[in-house]
Amino acid sequence: MPQGFIVAYNYINSYGSSGGNTPLDFGGYSNYVSGAIVQNVIEYTNSTSLAQLWVGADTSLANMTNIIIWNNSISGDRCNQCYANSASGTGLNSVHLLNSVRGNDFEQVNIKTDNFTSTPNTNNTNNWSQVWGCGWAYNYSNESTGIGAAGAFNNTFFGYPGFQWVTPQAFTVSGWVDRESQTGGVVGTGNGNYRLKSDSTVTRPDLSGWWGIPFDIEGNARSALSPPGAYASASPRKGASFLGF
Repeated sequence: MPQGFIVAYNYINSYGSSGGNTPLDFGGYSNYVSGAIVQNVIEYTNSTSLAQLWVGADTSLANMTNIIIWNNSISGDRCNQCYANSASGTGLNSVHLLNSVRGNDFEQVNIKTDNFTSTPNTNNTNNWSQVWGCGWAYNYSNESTGIGAAGAFNNTFFGYPGFQWVTPQAFTVSGWVDRESQTGGVVGTGNGNYRLKSDSTVTRPDLSGWWGIPFDIEGNARSALSPPGAYASASPRKGASFLGF
């Protein structure tokens, strides 16, 4: 039972596994209790679709409880998280509770539950807290065209505040400074820049200003203007508390 794990402050660039190896894969054990996945940048360049953050998803029956996922920027593919989609109803055994998902800049987010059309089962309800965005706030999901089934497996509620497109969007909508990840089957060149342009859709006023971690991945102070993701984009603000809820 892995407990207390921390994955933080990593820039995984030009990641192009052709063997189906997800860089941040949490689901191989039966229980994950208390952990943090914070301030990571993941850039996926391979043309074959592959989840970049995999948290108790797909066929995994791993329980995910008390997990913090804060201020990550993920480009090139999706995040699959907290599924309960077993045809036999064994998804009842997968408990996904008390997680905090805040301030992330996602390419795409997927979740499946009791009403998943391929395996509908009324027993698959123990991920409803995640389906309904409990503990979710200040996240953005672009649901990019050509990345998996964009817009097909959205949360029922994406938290408040939060913004998840319900229809697929162009890769340019996120407004990264220099996107060099894969674009719907076209191999990326890598080594991009995943800070946000000033006119990026992600820099929405309603998503700005929360900082659970007062400094970004480069050590810059966050402020009331800082958007979701691993990078702050505003001038430093003094006196910020370490934890913000």
